[in-house]
Amino acid sequence: MASMLKVLKNASKAIAILAILLGSVAKYAPNLFFKVPEIGFILYAMTGGKPIPPFIVNDPYLPGNTDWLKPKDVIVSVAAKSGTTWMLFCAHQIRVKGNDEKYPYVDVNIATPWPELIQTPGEGWDVVREKMNTTILEDGTKFKDLWDHPDYPFRVFKSHEHA
Repeated sequence: MASMLKVLKNASKAIAILAILLGSVAKYAPNLFFKVPEIGFILYAMTGGKPIPPFIVNDPYLPGNTDWLKPKDVIVSVAAKSGTTWMLFCAHQIRVKGNDEKYPYVDVNIATPWPELIQTPGEGWDVVREKMNTTILEDGTKFKDLWDHPDYPFRVFKSHEHA
């Protein structure tokens, strides 16, 4: 009986330490929870009652942030689940005049990026913008060369931003 009480006492101390640790992370660095595979987003949502952070931001289109846009850019901005990928593919085919051999449409997110999509919690438009311009793909190709190719008469971007 005494050994059982000792186990329970130690277990309650461990639980208290864990609770203090989780509470401290939640208060001072909640984005650290996203580093925990599979369940990090649950820990984030459970501690402090914070909602899951948005993954779509309008920062790229706010006044003062639009210097990345060019006059001939096309922004395909349609409602979610209304044929966005099909519309992006059509816009890409128009800009390359159907030449899939020279300008392959490998992936919708590569040929027609989505600037307002935050793919990693805690990042902002400044990080996304940097990645769009500096990322090197696994095959050694510059990501930027696939969406901002010098031969393209215009660039195409995905958006769900309201007009």
